[in-house]
Amino acid sequence: MSTPRTAGLWLLLAITISACSDSVGAGTDAGSADDAASTADDAAPAAGNADAASNANPDAALRPDALPSPDAGPPSPVVLNEILADPPGTDGNNEFIEIRCTPGLSLATFTLMIVEGDFNMGDPTERGKVTFAKDLAGVSCGSGGFVILQLRSVYDDFATTTYVDDYFTTNLQNGTQTYLLMTGGPFADMDIDDDDDGVVDDPAFTANIVDSVAFSDGFADDLVYSPAVLVLASGPDAASRFASNTSASTQASWYFGSVTGPSPTHYDPTEVSANFPAGGILSPGEANSP
Repeated sequence: MSTPRTAGLWLLLAITISACSDSVGAGTDAGSADDAASTADDAAPAAGNADAASNANPDAALRPDALPSPDAGPPSPVVLNEILADPPGTDGNNEFIEIRCTPGLSLATFTLMIVEGDFNMGDPTERGKVTFAKDLAGVSCGSGGFVILQLRSVYDDFATTTYVDDYFTTNLQNGTQTYLLMTGGPFADMDIDDDDDGVVDDPAFTANIVDSVAFSDGFADDLVYSPAVLVLASGPDAASRFASNTSASTQASWYFGSVTGPSPTHYDPTEVSANFPAGGILSPGEANSP
């Protein structure tokens, strides 16, 4: 049987426990509020970036001296990684397009496309026409994370890279061209811009673009179909993605320039983009540098 003194002690203990519980609850609520505020602060830069993107100067894409820094954005598991479209001298089958991808990934659902952008005085409607489209059926990413698409079999140096010989049937076209990595298809023999206004006509087509980059020689009447526009007076011979940046269809991902001989893998230091890095070199079949 409890005595009055014992009952009093039990009452005091119950009051103490209740007060502690309320204190813990208040602390948890305060922590939740702090976490929510922190989450809101973290989300703010994303909104700011969206606003910055929507207010970007559309002319900046055509100014090599206005190239942004190579900061990485959201990563993409499959991207265009390096392109050599115009080797020095005779092409000698040295042209290639390299894809960076997740090792072992099947690329069977992907298609590479090239879209004409040069203004042709005889037929201006050539702009926007697909000049090359071929799927990657049967191709899987090499264990090193790269695939080389080439005209013959010039490049075969790395066992960890997948080489697709005879992927192209002719040399790559020079001048203003847009390179598109797509899902779905087929896309051959089509015009993605019937009214030649520089805008892809079908939103469903745009939705299938995984990555893109455009080479331009800067002529005012030429058209490109990628936000990643690389401009050089004679048109870039080649372009390399910064190894640290796998953002798709982003100009900041790339450095580029003319290529000098005798090796087709060396950029001409007198004709390169403003953001060209020290040590920049073409590196078919292995990680880009830098």
